[in-house]
Amino acid sequence: MRIHIIGIAGSGKTTLARWAVVTFGVEAFDLDHVVYDFEAGERPAAEIVRHIDDIRRLAGWVTEGAYRDAWLKPLLDDATAIVWLDASLPTAIFRMVKRHARAELARNNLHPGWIRLVRFLNYNRTTAEVQRAETIELLAPYSTKLWRCRSTRDVTAFKARIRA
Repeated sequence: MRIHIIGIAGSGKTTLARWAVVTFGVEAFDLDHVVYDFEAGERPAAEIVRHIDDIRRLAGWVTEGAYRDAWLKPLLDDATAIVWLDASLPTAIFRMVKRHARAELARNNLHPGWIRLVRFLNYNRTTAEVQRAETIELLAPYSTKLWRCRSTRDVTAFKARIRA
């Protein structure tokens, strides 16, 4: 099984990826870790492509991220299923705030600080429609294997169908 999960921050990508790992026994890859070295910053494009090629060589995988860059297309081509978690912006913001608060309280936040969160929320608020339009364009060629999930019910239907 090869699954790619796309959606804005807070849409549920990591949660669905964890389900796929347990259900199908495949490895999950958060594309943030492919794109960024959290100490050195964004990786060069050639290094990102090498990481993507390494993932593609595996028999099964699940990848998840909000990226819409050209280097993503080989993953989309190879995916058995593409899941677009098209959550509403209020839902995503609520989840981001909840996740941030939990990480702050546990003192294990990879992106510490409330000002940083406010900037991130503002970025997502101001770019949500552009991200949605770019995602529609990116995923248009993959309609035969695309699951656009706008609700928990849609995600549940995807899970039932993909297990069958």
